[in-house]
Amino acid sequence: MESKARLRNTVSRSQDADEGSVGVAHEAKPRASSRRASAPATSPVDDARVRLVAAEATRAATGQKKAKQDRPKQNLLVRALWSCMDRRGHSIHDLADALGVTYGYLLSIARGERPMNSVSRDILARAAEYLQIPLAQAYVWAGVLAPEDFYNSRSLAFELDALYEDLKNNTGLNFFLPTKEEWDNLPARPKLTIAIMYENLRGKFFLSHVDIAKEH
Repeated sequence: MESKARLRNTVSRSQDADEGSVGVAHEAKPRASSRRASAPATSPVDDARVRLVAAEATRAATGQKKAKQDRPKQNLLVRALWSCMDRRGHSIHDLADALGVTYGYLLSIARGERPMNSVSRDILARAAEYLQIPLAQAYVWAGVLAPEDFYNSRSLAFELDALYEDLKNNTGLNFFLPTKEEWDNLPARPKLTIAIMYENLRGKFFLSHVDIAKEH
């Protein structure tokens, strides 16, 4: 009887031990699964560096946008003024003072918001003085006058045709001469360019140039 009792006690302790070990295993599993790799905390120095980089990028983008806005349009006179200003090391304020206009007025011209061919004669005269060119050249570059304006429109077509015939008879140049059809289809300005160069080469006038009448 005693041996049977001891056997029951031994089995009972063994079962208790097994249940205890299973319980420990179940308790340990949640603790193991609860361990997560936490992301490293960002230091204040890193945050400040990120904000500084972002601010610099914003300033650079703003500066590029402003420079693009202030860049002069394709008007020849405005481009000439900007180039001269850069060569002399002047600022936009210096150029505005030289032209007798405000800073904002000059920028509106440079951006194309105010047409250059609509400005006053006084401004064009100051621009010519700043660039050290004749006033008539400033008028042409501003778009007020076109090269064709210096010639009589009625006689210009006949004079250009006469020049073309002279070119045909020039053995040194007629090889490069366009056909009559190509010549007729050319706009007036390229024809004038060819005509002026040919006049200088030949030392002979084919076109009726501007005659400045003098007072008597």
